[in-house]
Amino acid sequence: MSTYEQIRRAHDREGLSIRSLARRFRVHRRDVRQALASALPPPRKVAARAAPKMDRWKPVIERWLEEDRAMPRKQRHTAHRAWQRLVEEHGAEISETTVRRYVAVVRARQELPLVEVMVPQDHPFGDEAEVDFGTASVYLAGALTEVQLFIMRLSASGRAYPRAYLNEAQEVFLDGHVRAFAHFDGYVGDPPPDRRHKPAWGQQEKGPHELVANRCQGPGGRPTERYHARPCRRGRLPAIC
Repeated sequence: MSTYEQIRRAHDREGLSIRSLARRFRVHRRDVRQALASALPPPRKVAARAAPKMDRWKPVIERWLEEDRAMPRKQRHTAHRAWQRLVEEHGAEISETTVRRYVAVVRARQELPLVEVMVPQDHPFGDEAEVDFGTASVYLAGALTEVQLFIMRLSASGRAYPRAYLNEAQEVFLDGHVRAFAHFDGYVGDPPPDRRHKPAWGQQEKGPHELVANRCQGPGGRPTERYHARPCRRGRLPAIC
């Protein structure tokens, strides 16, 4: 547990003052105030180091690299070529490693800034749910036993229904659906069209979302009649994603 977390927990549970917290954890009161203001410590300030030999050549390198942006890629300066020109044309006494490091800094500044893209998620209430299996270790009749957890999670609210079984058989998979729908007091609607029409049976690599196919595949990798019958009784279509 980090010191910041301990300070925040002690302040919340015991109501200790800043002075008392600083005395208990042997830190400055400024650190206590920072811990109470944020769960993460502030980034450390890195002091700018002087580069007397490199400073006079920085404008030259920047000019060369800026001119390179209008040149074909194969005609642009490499870090080695920039160092060679500094030594041969300007008599610079500087190491190639220093030039390479600064060329990398300038090129990073020249790159287009990354734009953060957000993909909005729209899950109407009652329209979609996700089902998966996991494992857990529990004490059953005094013995440590590994059980399989059937979990159905509603996509809109995030509300989940877990139930433990001793295996992941098809009967378990279908029984989990029945009990989950009874728990939610309702039935989940159709999945989105892009998933409903995607032929996922036996055509994708196995992963956590292939559980439906693994539990309800019949000959030829097609869904069994039992899986089709479950939702069709309510006018729904099964889908695998």
